[in-house]
Amino acid sequence: MSPRSIVHAVFVAGLLISIGGGANGVVLRSPASHIFAGAAETSTTSAALTSWRITPTPRVGGGRDAELLSVSCVSFRDCNAVGYSFTGAGFSTPPDIQAVLGDVPLIEHFNGRQWTISSSPRLTAVLNSVSCVSATFCIAVGGSIVNNHEAGSTLVEQFDGERWRVVASPNLDQSAFQGTEASAAPPTTAQPMLVTSSCTSVSNCFAVGYDEEESPLSEATVAVPLSIRYGSGQWSFSPILGDSAEFSNLSCDQTICVAIGLQGQFPRTIPIAALFTQGIWSAVGAPADPDVRGLSCQGASCAAFGNDLNIFTFAHGSWSPTAVPNANAAREMLEGIDCMPHACVLVGTRAKGRSPYATFIERVGSRASVLTSPDVPRYWNGLFSVACPSSSECVAVGYAQVPAGGGSGQVRTLALAAGG
Repeated sequence: MSPRSIVHAVFVAGLLISIGGGANGVVLRSPASHIFAGAAETSTTSAALTSWRITPTPRVGGGRDAELLSVSCVSFRDCNAVGYSFTGAGFSTPPDIQAVLGDVPLIEHFNGRQWTISSSPRLTAVLNSVSCVSATFCIAVGGSIVNNHEAGSTLVEQFDGERWRVVASPNLDQSAFQGTEASAAPPTTAQPMLVTSSCTSVSNCFAVGYDEEESPLSEATVAVPLSIRYGSGQWSFSPILGDSAEFSNLSCDQTICVAIGLQGQFPRTIPIAALFTQGIWSAVGAPADPDVRGLSCQGASCAAFGNDLNIFTFAHGSWSPTAVPNANAAREMLEGIDCMPHACVLVGTRAKGRSPYATFIERVGSRASVLTSPDVPRYWNGLFSVACPSSSECVAVGYAQVPAGGGSGQVRTLALAAGG
């Protein structure tokens, strides 16, 4: 994958049991596999999720490239996807989460038949994540550029059923960097970014990410964790633990939230995790994987998967790893997951034939099956996010790119659907 690759977490409405990138029909065995024991996966459900189709998305126009990074569905006929459009930069698969001049937020809506571009404020910014809980309440988060790229700002947009609008969101001040190499840097160098979000109701949402400043001493980039919470009609800080940390995974239910990220400076980084319960964030042990790419929590239990395709189940304060049968980390990269009763769907990118980038979809239930997924011919294809509003309906989004560098209009949005 491109060095601009980023982890995109998806709010999962269920409990992740296990994942795999192996052959069709692999029987799953993991500490949490009991959740599928006796599960009645009907033939109708199985058949619906094996038939994926491309649902055409509109071109953004103006010769601009575009990618969709996250999708959230209230129902199969009411899905919102977010990402960004940009001026051609040659090769661009998963994007840099740091906005650059020329980036413009992109929001699209799916009504079960077709995608349309939603009107939204025009900014220099990217949107990384979207979470919807009803037809009249969605939030999308990311980051924007101000002062001609000299500084940045958190970005939160909210949908009220009629239009998207920017709402006030907090930013860290210089005091957050006290004790770091960047403490002497001017505050105009801050580059905050919200990476992922999760809403449990119209009055309870979380978003996590990081804020960065460049050290005037070593020219190294120093990051501090960033966490905000929505309640009583406004966003406020929800201080999260960890110095020099970046959080990129988040999953919440009605009682707790868990966030996972990295602490330290590359290449000396270690996984870090925090648990939100009873109104505060507390440190907990983290999965032993430096590249966690998906997270799901339900009640007091969680599960996460990493780039090496291991499963980490969290219960009683610790994580337990389980290897996935027949996984092939060299061939497949998973980016998004959503779960429904008795099964989970995972999406990403895989090497296929002569193409280094083709869509990848796997359904995980009592058995794991790699599903046949379509690609835009003569393009490199990849999926970042999936949302399954029912056990027989799913929508996935990502990108399709002309496999040659240079020029504008080389990258287009991609969406697939099953069922409906």
